Amino acid sequence: MITHRRFAYLQANIAGGEGFDWFYASAADRSAQFGTAITDGAASKPWVFRYKDLRAWWSNPHYNRLGGVEPCFS
Repeated sequence: MITHRRFAYLQANIAGGEGFDWFYASAADRSAQFGTAITDGAASKPWVFRYKDLRAWWSNPHYNRLGGVEPCFS
């Protein structure tokens, strides 16, 4: 049975929590509950790496990063 409190927690983590805000970099990190923030230092587009951020994934254009660099279009 899902209580109101549990439902609110689940609802808040649809677009948040693991896979959206942070991830476990290793099994040891998972065991220790040590999350690493999901960031994108190259192009400031963290949604590229957020596997739970489906809205942003489908709402933004995608570009191949050759050598880790996103191409410039003028």
